[in-house]
Amino acid sequence: MATINKSIKDLPQLPVELVEQLASFVKTEQDLSLITNQLMKQVVERALQAELSHHLEVDSATGNIKNGVRHDL
Repeated sequence: MATINKSIKDLPQLPVELVEQLASFVKTEQDLSLITNQLMKQVVERALQAELSHHLEVDSATGNIKNGVRHDL
């Protein structure tokens, strides 16, 4: 699988509708903090899931060899 190098500079703008919807919930600094934390949690979970999926794909492509021992599925 090819490695894709992404930079924060490549990050697309969020859809205006999403920004407006999120902004409608912000009444206090605490509200903003809660939304930011929720967004960060979801992004980190998605990134970890993608990494795990990648590792599982690599394992199945290589015959799932761990510590020099092949375990057939």
